[in-house]
Amino acid sequence: MGGDASPFTARRAGSPERSVATEDGALARIADDVRQLAATDRHLREAARHRHRFPVHRRERGFAMLVRTILSQQVSYAAATAMWRRLCTHLDPVLPEPFLALDAATLRQCGFSRRKQAYARDLAAAIHLGRLDLTAIDAMPDDDALAALCALRGIGRWSAENYLLFGLARRDRFPAGDLALQILVSPEGDGALAVVDIDTLWRDADGNEDHWMGRVSKGY
Repeated sequence: MGGDASPFTARRAGSPERSVATEDGALARIADDVRQLAATDRHLREAARHRHRFPVHRRERGFAMLVRTILSQQVSYAAATAMWRRLCTHLDPVLPEPFLALDAATLRQCGFSRRKQAYARDLAAAIHLGRLDLTAIDAMPDDDALAALCALRGIGRWSAENYLLFGLARRDRFPAGDLALQILVSPEGDGALAVVDIDTLWRDADGNEDHWMGRVSKGY
């Protein structure tokens, strides 16, 4: 479940900035991260035995992924997936110019609220008019890319960190503001702080997103 309303975010303290991971090497490094974390934590050691059930999903970077991320804000994964599939019946691929041609009624039918329509249209217009260069963001260090994305209307830390994590394979970015993750970690209601604390325990291990997947695979 999306979470741009949350102020919490976690990043491994003292880690160097990362350049864009190459497509060929990113997944191999993530697999190494899983092994390293599993060697240091008994819960993740057990979770790692089941990681084949939770493969690493890389999403296509660019406009389409950002639109999908906007749709995912404050809704469940299932709801966001259904809305995305409805959009893809009108656009395939999802590109800025064709998106701008869709009327409000069509977007509403796909599941876009009025606010999300505005966010996605602003994003499409910025790319179409040359005010936003996502290729340049791809090449930025983590913090610069995060700042550039968060400067966009409707893109907060949760959305930006998900884009860096799943779109650009930035292994040191971890969306601790994710509400579903917070609930899994601490059903009693202090999950945001618990997620940050857990991240601190593994600050010397690479690949914070693998900790996330491990927690989800354990179901807590």
